[in-house]
Amino acid sequence: MKRIGFLLLFLLFPTLTHALTIERMNIAIDIASDGKSHWTVEIDYDNYTSRTNYYVFGLIENVHVYGEKGNELKCTVGLQGIGTLINCRHIHEKHVTYTFTAHNLVNPVGSAKRFAYTFPVTSVMRNLEIEVRLPFGAVIIDKEKLADIGLKPFVPEWGEVASDGRQIFVRWKFEKPSLGSAIEVSVIYEQFLEASHLMIIVSFLTILFLVFLAVSFRKKSRIKEILPVLNENERKVMQFLLAQKKKETDQRKIARELGFSKPKLSRIIKDLEERGLIEVTRRGRTNRIKLAFSKKKK
Repeated sequence: MKRIGFLLLFLLFPTLTHALTIERMNIAIDIASDGKSHWTVEIDYDNYTSRTNYYVFGLIENVHVYGEKGNELKCTVGLQGIGTLINCRHIHEKHVTYTFTAHNLVNPVGSAKRFAYTFPVTSVMRNLEIEVRLPFGAVIIDKEKLADIGLKPFVPEWGEVASDGRQIFVRWKFEKPSLGSAIEVSVIYEQFLEASHLMIIVSFLTILFLVFLAVSFRKKSRIKEILPVLNENERKVMQFLLAQKKKETDQRKIARELGFSKPKLSRIIKDLEERGLIEVTRRGRTNRIKLAFSKKKK
């Protein structure tokens, strides 16, 4: 029945299929403490396209779509059937980023909460990555608490659980998902600490951690001690800055060399700056980025 439903989706919304192959689709979902989920969907096509679209089961708001140079695209957003269709035409892009906020995807399961969504594969794609980030202070529920109701802490069960030191997240990677298939993703979590309490604790621990790092770098002059606590994209930015001979680097160069979209890099830069790891200086129409510490000469 589920397969029939998605076949009907193809018939109802033929524009969802695309002649081009999607080389890579990254879907990052950040769940807020109020139950809303903030989505970032990045799509890399194998060639330039004149149109792109994305369908969401449910209501969404704060929709923005960006091209590969960070330019915002003019798109239509409207209810169609059982969800919302974001449709962009008359473009010339190879990389597209969608950002929006979704409602009603988190529901209570006793004292816990469950995020669940089914992703229909409506285009031929080579790589799909889905990441669901829990709210601050939330933890994945113990599977023993779900033994009597037949649910799993997260599905698919082979997902990778990790943390960037602030939030816990689950990540799944799919290679060549079958066209017309449906990928069901869910995570059940409990709120361990309220966001206000957590922020106080995180701020205090962050200060202690940065003091420790500062002392450690002066003594050992090594970056290896900080990289493990960063997520993959943050490590790439830090390693790139370390490799530069100049003290400051143009933010546009970082985006170009690492293949990051402008919105994605801006979020990474903001996080690193807030944690005191880099310094950002506005110069004209761009930013100049440098490490908040210097490598000691041997």
